[in-house]
Order: sequence, then structure tokens, then C-alpha cells
Amino acid sequence: MSRPSPRQVFDAPQNAWSYLIQPADDDFEGQHFDPKEAGRQQSNVAISKSSLEAVKELVIKTVSAFANSNSEGGLLVLGISSSGEVIGVDHLSEDQRNSVTNLDTMLRNHSAEVTFHDCQNSSGVDRTVCLIYSGYVPNALCETFGSNPKSWVRNGSQSVLMSQAVRDQVRRRKGVLEADTAPCCPFSPDDIDAEVIKEFRRVFHPESAAGFTDERLLYEAGAIVRSNKELFFTVPGLLFFASNPQRVLAHAFLRLMKFLVPSTQRASRGTPSFDKDFRGPVTKQIRAARTFLRETSFFERFQHRKPEGGFTEEPELPAIAVDEAIVNAVAHRDYYTNNPIECEHYSDEFIVKNPGRILQRNVDLPDNFTLGTTTLDSMPRNRKLLEWLRLMQDPDGKAFVQALSEGTKRMTREMVTLNLPAPSFVLFENETILRLESQAEVRKAAFLASIQVPQTAFINIFPLAMTKGGGRATSDEIHLRLGEFSQSLRGVPSEFGRQSTLAKLLSNKINNLESSRLAEKSAHSEWL
Repeated sequence: MSRPSPRQVFDAPQNAWSYLIQPADDDFEGQHFDPKEAGRQQSNVAISKSSLEAVKELVIKTVSAFANSNSEGGLLVLGISSSGEVIGVDHLSEDQRNSVTNLDTMLRNHSAEVTFHDCQNSSGVDRTVCLIYSGYVPNALCETFGSNPKSWVRNGSQSVLMSQAVRDQVRRRKGVLEADTAPCCPFSPDDIDAEVIKEFRRVFHPESAAGFTDERLLYEAGAIVRSNKELFFTVPGLLFFASNPQRVLAHAFLRLMKFLVPSTQRASRGTPSFDKDFRGPVTKQIRAARTFLRETSFFERFQHRKPEGGFTEEPELPAIAVDEAIVNAVAHRDYYTNNPIECEHYSDEFIVKNPGRILQRNVDLPDNFTLGTTTLDSMPRNRKLLEWLRLMQDPDGKAFVQALSEGTKRMTREMVTLNLPAPSFVLFENETILRLESQAEVRKAAFLASIQVPQTAFINIFPLAMTKGGGRATSDEIHLRLGEFSQSLRGVPSEFGRQSTLAKLLSNKINNLESSRLAEKSAHSEWL
């Protein structure tokens, strides 16, 4: 059963009723939906005060988690058990219903809506369920009131209380914490990479920036900011213009590894056969990686037979697809996560592990998808970095990056052209894994099969070992036997075609051996 959107179910629950009452909790509960009982009535006694408080706590954390995590929001349904049984909220008094749905008194920065839906349970008894739709809040944290507010994020079927690190991460994602303009570390002119600033000066408002000092140029671009009369790098400014940004952000580099096993053996892969880091400002990381991959045999090239005859070569993976994967990782990663970008090459695929989950504008991506069925519409995480990468050009005169949607479309086209699967993604809360399948072993086997000749086309040839008595025959004895063998083959009629050819080849070989033998004897005589 395909998943409807939370908004669709909230607006018309009767149209998705079979989805709401699925007997397996895992079929309904997840990142966007949460069915819960609103306490249970004990005989004719209303639920206890503690049970009512537990329901309120459930509402608070679930609504907050949906509002902070999902572009599509989420739906909390009160009155349906984990087995799909319709319990309803009829046992709650009007005051109790109001107390668990009056979200204005429980949360700030929410956009939740509440409705009640009349239905029947499996026994045909009338029941009422409560639906609470929590929309995404883009520019603030949905949190509790007070001097130490609490907020939650959604992680699958769980609403998880945010730590301070997660709060900062969500605030950056929502634009509450402006990371691009925040001071990162003290600025010094000695930290600037001379080549990068020279090239940037050429493309950044060249007319107005002609007379700018380096400091003024970086300040106008937003790479450095002033605080308490001192100049500081911003994070994107440090990454783009500092000659050694890893001095401050030790994890901001690109790691390339090679493993001589298929990706299915990742758990027991051992140490890489090749391991190289690319450091420095981000443009130099990209250029160095491009040069290395272009000028080395890190990726194989395969031959295959052309239908019209002859052979042609094709790459293990399209160079454009690999390049886009690496560039997008550098441009869109979360630089506040303390891991490098890791590119792992296996015998059957190329994997890019990028810190940070892909951000989308109006939709929540599934944890697993391919670009053959899903189109990405990016919401940039590093706006300044992307702005500058689009200005800067590589040696071929092309911008370093395009929009994520354009880059991923190119990747897909290039993979499909080689009859390879579309790029696929695996998403975690704080990591994006991109997979480019090479199917190298299958393609090698296909090539070998294409050059196999039917067994009837050639005689099998085996090495001959000649002995005499208990030891090896001498060269004279071998020559004698080869002569006898050659004489036998010379008698083969020419109509046997390939056998005659073989006879000629053996005769030539024997003649060569005879010439070598005579030469050896002559040299031996002269020495005597």
C-alpha cells in the first residue's frame, strides 16, 4: 500500500481508513504517522490524572518532532491501538479532550491543526478518533515554553529529545542559526591562498573590486566578518579561501580509498589497498581529485566487441558521474559534522559517504531511493559556498558546480548510457550515501564470453615433455623426436585446413630449434 501524505489523511481520513487501521504497527507508524491510544478507561471511571498527563506529553513531543523534522509534517492519531484496533477517545470528557489538544498552551512555534473523526470499530460500535496534523515549521524550533525549552526530532517511529548539538544542527538547517555569517576563527592575511584569491578577484564583480585589497574583497564577498573590531573568517570563507582550512576544521577533507572486494564484503574488507586524502581549500580538493582520477588507472577501462567487428573501450564508471558525485559532496555536505567525505571504490561499485542528510524543499525523501524514480530539488545547506563555486571556473572554463538537480540528472544520463543502474541513495539522520554500481565483474565476464571461439574452430595445443629412461631427453634426442613428429604432420592433406597450418607452424618451430642447435654447436667448437 502506497503511503498517502499526512495532510491528505488529515483532510479526508475516510479515504485512507484502511491505511489508518492496519494491524501491524510498523505498517503505519513511522516518520510521518503515529497512532496512539489516549489512555484506557477503567470500568466506568475516567482515566487518571497521571494517564492524562502522559497523553499530553505524548502530544507535545510528537507534534514538536514532526514540526522540526518533516517537510511534509506528520499526523498523530489518538484512539487507535498499535494493532489497528479503534479504541477512540470517547472515554475522555470534553475538558480532558481540550487539555490534550490545546497546543497553544503547550508549544510555541507550532502549526498544528486538530479534528475529530466519527467512525466505527470492528464490532460496529460508534467511536471518535482525534487527528492532530503537525505542519513543518521552517524558520523556528517548535519547542516547549520556559527558560530551558525542550524540542524533539522525528527518527523513524520515535520522537527523540534534542541534544544541544542537534538543536544547533536543526537551527542551522532552518536558518535560525545563520552559520554562513557567524565568526569561525580569527582572520590573518597570511592564511589566504594566493592562487584562489587571485582567481576569485577575476570573477567576483571585477569592475568594482579592481581596487579592493584582499581583506576588502573577502569582506565584501562575506568570507570574513567584523566582531569587536576584529576580523574573523566565516566557515565558508575559511573553507574556500584559507590555504589550510583543516587547521581549524580538521574533518573538512576528501578521502579516496580502494578495496579489492565487492561491496557486499564491506564488513570484512580489511585495510584499503589505496588510501589518499585531498586537502586544502575546497576548489583545490576538487581539482586535485579530478586530476588524480583523470591521470591514473584508479578506475578500469573495459574492452568489448563491437557488432560490426573489432573492439572498443568503455570506462568502469562515467567520469562525469564520478565527478558530479564528488563535487556535490564537497558543496552540499554538513561541515559541522566531524567526519570527512569518504569515497570508497569496490570491485562492483563506487560509494560516496557524505556527512549530512540531503535537504529538500517541500518533500521528505525515503531512506532508500534511486535517481531513476526520484528527482531531487535541492535546498542548499552551504549557500555562500555554492555561490562562490558557481562563480569559479575549472581549467576548461566551466563552473565548478551546477544546481544539485542538474548535476544528478547528468549523473543518471551518463550511467544509463553505459547500461548501468541509475545512482542510488541511502539516507541516515546525519549521512548521505551515494552508490554508483559499475557491475564490473558482469561486464568482464560478458567480454570474455564475446571473444570465446567455438571449440571446433581450433585444435587444443598442449605442451610436450620428452623423457628418456628416468630423466629428461637431451636436446639432440628432442630434436630427433620433433623431426619425426614434423614428418608425420607434413603428410597431412591440405584439405584439413587448420591441421596443415598447425603443421607449418610446428615445422617452423622445429627449424628454429635446429638453427639454434647448430649455432650452439658452432659456438662450442670455436671455444674449443
